[in-house]
Amino acid sequence: MRRTPGGHGLLTSRRGPAVGVVSWPMASRDPARAHLPPAKAERRAAVGAYHADELAKLIDRVREGIARMDAGEIDAFELDDLIHHYHRATQKLWRFCAGSGSPVRVAGTLEWMRAEGELPDWWELARPRRG
Repeated sequence: MRRTPGGHGLLTSRRGPAVGVVSWPMASRDPARAHLPPAKAERRAAVGAYHADELAKLIDRVREGIARMDAGEIDAFELDDLIHHYHRATQKLWRFCAGSGSPVRVAGTLEWMRAEGELPDWWELARPRRG
């Protein structure tokens, strides 16, 4: 069984015509995701929103670093270190959100982490290990 092109919810057999119709309301206004069931689309959106929120927090760190350099508190080399730290943090965040499984699984992990009060601090996780 497979979906027909266009994601209309129509299932086809490899050997013949349509064998059934799966009906659910359009999961999203995005035509590429219209075939997703609502729960899956909602979880994908939740992971996307989490990723965007965490990226905004990390970008704020870079903004603060630039402001500190402009104020003379840090030099260009310290800002460069901060930017590298930002890059490591965003890599870890991306690996978690996009590279660790399906959005449904990631959303479930996020729900569990929130319930446990243990959401990751991506900045801290990216801190270089210096021995």
